Order: sequence, then structure tokens, then C-alpha cells
Amino acid sequence: MRFSVLFAFGLVTNVAIASVCKPRPSDSSSASSVESVTLSISATAPTTTVAAETTTATSADLSTTFASTVGDETTTEAIGAATTTETSVTVDFSTTIETTGTAETATTDAITTAATTTAETTTADATTTTADSFVPIPTFDVLAIGAQVDGQKLRGHVTTDYEMGWNLDRTPPILAFSIDPDTNQVKEVNGNHLCLQYGDPNEDYPNFLKLCDPGSVTNIDIGLGMVTCEQTRDRRLECSAPAAQCVEDDMTRMVTCSALPGTFTGFYTYSGMSEGITLVMGPESNGPTGTAYQSVDLGIGPASQ
Repeated sequence: MRFSVLFAFGLVTNVAIASVCKPRPSDSSSASSVESVTLSISATAPTTTVAAETTTATSADLSTTFASTVGDETTTEAIGAATTTETSVTVDFSTTIETTGTAETATTDAITTAATTTAETTTADATTTTADSFVPIPTFDVLAIGAQVDGQKLRGHVTTDYEMGWNLDRTPPILAFSIDPDTNQVKEVNGNHLCLQYGDPNEDYPNFLKLCDPGSVTNIDIGLGMVTCEQTRDRRLECSAPAAQCVEDDMTRMVTCSALPGTFTGFYTYSGMSEGITLVMGPESNGPTGTAYQSVDLGIGPASQ
């Protein structure tokens, strides 16, 4: 799109200076003078620099001379003709206008930075956590957590076929155990293993924990199961044994042992015997009931012997 900018500089002057006309004296001595008045009008059109067209403004000096005769009494009219000048400047605004100015040279110093790569050696401190640094206790004592024997260590005879527990007659020694890492079977330090003798829940005869000879056959059919355990990171024992029961026939007095679904994982104290408080096992979620039973957990600590 083109825009026409019209710069018009016009001066129209029609000056008439008149007075009452009187006859011009013929006397040459009459003093008269002619004053020449010059009016100078300068118009400068701004310079606009464009890429396509360049318009250079010009300065136009317009001069108008007025001649007036000034006498002592008479004044003749002087008419000056004024010239009207129109300057038309066309600027094409469709082109890109480039600004012409003082070209300043910016000098950029090239700074060379030598990048030095430093290999930093980061030493990671080994943070000791319970999970990472857990080391099972090689030989440990067992102590009760909860129930009426809380904090007391487990005692028993080191020979086979005896119950173990707390507050037992004749105060047997504290039992110390270790766990076979391959089979998870629990072995008393004198060589016997931890076993479970199955009872009859209908006759309130619980499943007693005892020591058994490692060479003996452990089988549900004969009412004897092997107990396996693991040490936890919070220093407790988690143990299990195959679930079973041994029921005596009322007529024949014969005992028949049979497997039950699942495993026994719960520990209980049993106070129904005169020898003291014994350790028994049963189902954890639906264990034996009655005032003679209390649930108990088993903690461990380094063997005191």
C-alpha cells in the first residue's frame, strides 16, 4: 500500500499598502527612499530512508520582495508576488524501512576459557542399616516376650523327652540354640534338635516342645514333628511345624496321629501342669483357648554360656 505524504509549502501574499494618492511632486529634491524587505521562508522536509525508494527533502527558500515607497507624505503601493511551491513526497511504506544512523562498531573480545575437567572422586560412606548389616546370632538364648513370663529365658533339660519352659521344677539350665543354615532346623548346643510332640486338643493336651535325638525318625504318624526357625532382623524367632494331632481312641486306648491343614506357627504358655509353665505350639490365628493358655513371642539374645 502506498501512502502519499503531501508536504505543501505555500505562501500566497497579496499585500497592498495604499494611502490617499497625491500628485507626485516633480521636484527632484523630494526625499524618497525605497526599502527592500526580504522575507525568507525555509521549509525542510524530513528525510526518510527506505529500502525501495529514497526521498531526499530539499530546502526551498521562498523570497518575496516588497517594495514600498515611503515619503514624507505619500506612500505608493507595492505589491509583491508570492510564489507557492508544493512539494510532493511519495514514500512506499510497503518496503522495509532501514534506519540510517551512525554505525557503531562493537568489538567483542574473544575470551578463550580453557575448560579443565576435574575428575572428582566421590567416596560413598557405607551407611550401616539393620537390613544390610543383619548377621544372625550364631548361638542364642530364647526369652519370652509377653505373657506371664515376659523377659524370662527359656529353660529345660538337655536330654530328650522333657518339656521346656519357665519356672520349672528343679530349675533346669538355660537352653542355648543354633540354627542350621541349610535346613533351618534348630539344634541345642549339646546336639539334640527341637521337636514338637503332638497332642490331643479335644482332651486339652497341647503340643509340647521338646528335644529329640537327631537320629530319631520324626514323623506325624508317630506323633513327632521337626521344628524349623528363622531369626528376624528385630531379633525374634519365627518358627513353624507341620500341623497335626494325636487322638486317643476311647475304646481301644490307641493313639492315632494325623496331619491337619496348614502349619503351627503360634507359641503359647501352658500353665496346666504342676511342673511349671511350659512352651507349646498351635495355630497362630485360631490357637488353643482357655485360662491355661497365653500367647507369647520368642525373642533371642547372645547365649549366656
